[in-house]
Amino acid sequence: MSPLWRNEVGVYVTPRRIYLVRIKRGIRPVLEREEDHAVAETANGWESALKLYESLLDTGGWSDAAARIVLADHWVRYTIVPWSDSLSAPAERLAHARELLSSVFGDSMSDWTITLSSAPPGVSCLASAVPTALLTALKDLTLRHGQKLITVQPQLIAAFNTWRHALPAAAAARK
Repeated sequence: MSPLWRNEVGVYVTPRRIYLVRIKRGIRPVLEREEDHAVAETANGWESALKLYESLLDTGGWSDAAARIVLADHWVRYTIVPWSDSLSAPAERLAHARELLSSVFGDSMSDWTITLSSAPPGVSCLASAVPTALLTALKDLTLRHGQKLITVQPQLIAAFNTWRHALPAAAAARK
């Protein structure tokens, strides 16, 4: 089946709620299903939310689709990474971002997956960090239930991408 025709499931995972939508793809995509569920045990971190997500996948109707997951910022850490001419390789920039995140949030960043936003040379970028165990659990969960995981994005990044077209150009009116 062509990826353009693959049904999609959108999942928004928060400490207190799981929100799912299923879109039937085609010439005119159609909203097939939409559900909002409260997480019963909010004290256990993301494990409780993923347990609920898995139970929803077990009930059927959500499998055999491409999955786009948005994570609540509750589980994400951010920092601005200033441009540095002394860092030339992407690995150096990532290591610098990890050091900045560790200085703000503590040494626990060694177990987190860090990504950097794309930015042209000379411009600061945004570093986001998500627990690697959470990403691994999401990958395993979707795989077990016949979903093809397309993307996992923090809420801030998903919101920015949604509204990017309405924001002014970064260098506009600087004189």
